[in-house]
Amino acid sequence: MRSEIQTARDLLPEVRLSDEIAKSGLEIVKQLRIDSLRAEITMFESARAYAAADGRMEVLPEDLRVVAPLALRSRRSSFMVEFFTGQQDEEKEITAVIDRH
Repeated sequence: MRSEIQTARDLLPEVRLSDEIAKSGLEIVKQLRIDSLRAEITMFESARAYAAADGRMEVLPEDLRVVAPLALRSRRSSFMVEFFTGQQDEEKEITAVIDRH
């Protein structure tokens, strides 16, 4: 087990994520309305690690299907939606006050 982990670690820097896979992942994040750059980074790095653990040099679409739920679940929360909605409301209020002066 230890040698398998080390092999995957050694392989990880060489694992490629094609533009096609990246576009697919970005579309997933967009459709889920996740507003976080970390969501993409987490998903893509998880997919690369998953491929490395499988001894592969390139991320496959199936890798995204496996890791996306784990990587994106914590990034998609009602708290974040409420936070950004509140932030927009606050921005409107601040702008209105500034515009009056």
